Amino acid sequence: MIRARHIQAASRKQGGHDAQAAGDSFEEWIAGGLLRLQNRGRIGSWAKQYPPMRATKIAGRLAFVLLDGFTGPPDFAVSAAGLNWAFDAKSTAGARLPWSAVKPHQAEDLSAWQAEAPHHRAALLVRFHVDGERVEVLVPWAVVESRWRAWASGEAARGDASLHVDEALRVGWAKWGAALAGEKV
Repeated sequence: MIRARHIQAASRKQGGHDAQAAGDSFEEWIAGGLLRLQNRGRIGSWAKQYPPMRATKIAGRLAFVLLDGFTGPPDFAVSAAGLNWAFDAKSTAGARLPWSAVKPHQAEDLSAWQAEAPHHRAALLVRFHVDGERVEVLVPWAVVESRWRAWASGEAARGDASLHVDEALRVGWAKWGAALAGEKV
């Protein structure tokens, strides 16, 4: 019994490492796409945003850790076509993004950003994996915020604990770069 728990814990830990690596790879891919958009003059500026951190040594090696009591801002900020976007990048192994992948501080940051000024837009940029293909969709937070809040408060209807790729494509934009640039999509 103890061995089975150890194997399950190791498997969960490896799954967490794999998910983190997939998320980091997706963020690098996004940064490359934003750089290309900027170089072509389609967007004004962009930034990868990081949480406040401090340097420390862990086991004799330099490491950066979050400052106590702080959370990170949305992953990316983009200025284009008179709009200022903030969005979080999310990657999922299947056709559904569970709402649990959007942490409460992320939801609050996105909500606060879009409420701050009329030219502010907030979104999730989600990478789904469907039938061996990657599908990236920019999903406006204003459209899905109420569903996330219903899930977070425990009031979501059965089957409403995630965002399906079909719904994301219906309410968002697969041509996410063009959407950020204010182009008709």
